[in-house]
Amino acid sequence: MKGIMKGISVWIWVIAGFIVGLIMFTVSLQFIGFVTTAREKELARSSLDDLATSVNGICTNSVGSALTKTIDFPEKVSSIYATNDTRTFANTSRAYGNNLCMNFSSEIICDNLNCNLEMETITSGVTLQSLLNQFLGRFGTNSYVLRITKTECGVSVLFPNSQSTCESISTSTSTTVSTTTITQQLV
Repeated sequence: MKGIMKGISVWIWVIAGFIVGLIMFTVSLQFIGFVTTAREKELARSSLDDLATSVNGICTNSVGSALTKTIDFPEKVSSIYATNDTRTFANTSRAYGNNLCMNFSSEIICDNLNCNLEMETITSGVTLQSLLNQFLGRFGTNSYVLRITKTECGVSVLFPNSQSTCESISTSTSTTVSTTTITQQLV
């Protein structure tokens, strides 16, 4: 009888150790997920601020001034758009307003701009690669090449081959073009 009780107590310790190990593993995964999300949000905020700074810089220039910019946003940014109402999401292919906003994991984050903005709404969906990155505790980025142009209506942020809906773009004004690249690596 004494040998049976000793065997049962060993199994109790094994099961208890397994449960404690499982709890520690779960807590560690949650912590890694929290840290990764915080880093992604910081990168997204930085990219949005950089884009807003570029738009505000072009806003003060003469009509026809332009800037081509490559900018990276984390995969958790599902949309980037212009709006006047910072509480709503622009569900159109092209949006207008004086705020530059992004949807980061169902949270809307906006920057106020110095002039009116016409912007092609940038959307990204969930891919197998983004799910794999999330599972592994890494995050990837989506790169976008954008052309920021001063028009008589304000500023347009469009993909390079797109045209502004503001019809009176002055072609006689000299165009200033520069290229900036923001590079973020897969962490």
